[in-house]
Amino acid sequence: MPCRYTKQVFAQRFYRALDIFNAKMGSNICKGLVHLDFFTPQNGVEVYERFCQEHFPKYLSEMYKTDGYFDDMGGQAFLNENEYGVLIREDIDYPEDELFRMLFHEISHLFCARNEIPNGDFFTKYCLIPGDDGEVRYVGYAIWRETVADIMADSIMYESSTISLKNKFIRNRIVSLYHDVLGNDSESRKAMSLIIAYVMRSKQVDRAEAWSEARKAILQNVQIDDTMLLYTLETVFHQLRIHPYWRITPDFIVALGDNYLSLVLHKQLHDSLTDALLEE
Repeated sequence: MPCRYTKQVFAQRFYRALDIFNAKMGSNICKGLVHLDFFTPQNGVEVYERFCQEHFPKYLSEMYKTDGYFDDMGGQAFLNENEYGVLIREDIDYPEDELFRMLFHEISHLFCARNEIPNGDFFTKYCLIPGDDGEVRYVGYAIWRETVADIMADSIMYESSTISLKNKFIRNRIVSLYHDVLGNDSESRKAMSLIIAYVMRSKQVDRAEAWSEARKAILQNVQIDDTMLLYTLETVFHQLRIHPYWRITPDFIVALGDNYLSLVLHKQLHDSLTDALLEE
């Protein structure tokens, strides 16, 4: 059932989620170092600016003033050298399990940013470097950070995979998201992150011991004929079988970014050729 929550209840649920996360992941994110604040789409810019000015000034360079930035957001994670922060949308009415999944997702961002490389903060160290590789890393990291947060949140909530590529809704959802991958923009990258998360969380792929087995299951169940999509999925499949899977390297992120940009280019060329043939 949908619920409405007070700020006090949101805070209680968040700190409960943090306790569960710390216990499951062997993490030590301290409650006393986490700042919480609450927003709606109407006051999002004002709250964001106040929150960041007080605790996380580097995030003021983000595109938070873009139209619609806060419309589809349930929460956003922040961190500086010593502290953590989460903005939570106060007018959401998620059922309890969906609320906890959203909270686990945001906490996963905090955890990964601290632990993905020695001393943390891959983004600042590798994605803000001028040049082609910096741009490719930016793209690859944008896709990975959302993918891994979804996968990690799912692993906290469930002992084993709960979705199947045989499920018609899941198959159609993946195909729909694939059609939303239109370019190198945030919405397209988000769609790609969701595709990867759905596929990797599926029983068929999660339980596969080798990529050949996973690839066969994907081709049998998801009717998308795109070699670059398979390359992208294969890159993440292998990363998730490294222990711990949240530890990343610049090479992995570059490979993911390269595969995604190639996928987008191939899709755009295919669409252009199709349009040209239709006009003849």
